[in-house]
Amino acid sequence: MKLAKLQKFCQATYKVLEKADDAKPENLRFLQALTTRLIAERSQEIDEICSHV
Repeated sequence: MKLAKLQKFCQATYKVLEKADDAKPENLRFLQALTTRLIAERSQEIDEICSHV
């Protein structure tokens, strides 16, 4: 992973963790939407991993 991509990932991860630490309704909605999007984007990978369990 290139440095710029890694830095962007770390910054995004930090923002998500900040929101997870603050349980305001708008932050919970953000986290729910993010989770839904990530599951949709990674469903094939999730299915593959689950097939090995």
